[in-house]
Amino acid sequence: MNKQLIKKPLTKFLIFITILFLFSATLVVLLNKWEVVIEVNGDQTTLVEYKSNYEDQGAVAYKQGTILTFLREKLEVKSKGTVDTSKLGSYKIEYTAEKDGLKATQERTVVVQDTT
Repeated sequence: MNKQLIKKPLTKFLIFITILFLFSATLVVLLNKWEVVIEVNGDQTTLVEYKSNYEDQGAVAYKQGTILTFLREKLEVKSKGTVDTSKLGSYKIEYTAEKDGLKATQERTVVVQDTT
């Protein structure tokens, strides 16, 4: 069998596969959008005993791709809100993160209750 006959189809096939891969990779990169995601540490609703100490667990935030989610950049999270354990009731703690015009918010509800 002639080696030239085998080489030409194989070369064409490899060129085709390479072009297909580059096209697919480019398409994924172009379709990938960016978003800011906040993950609240612990439960989003927390029960706290009246007149006890409360320490917020905080949250983490990332700017990440919607398709390429492994592309992540950790962001600073700002929190707003206080919990007064000397007063019964519900309190809200709001977490925000922002990057490149993208913003996300998450909320934690802390319920101060007297179970004694």
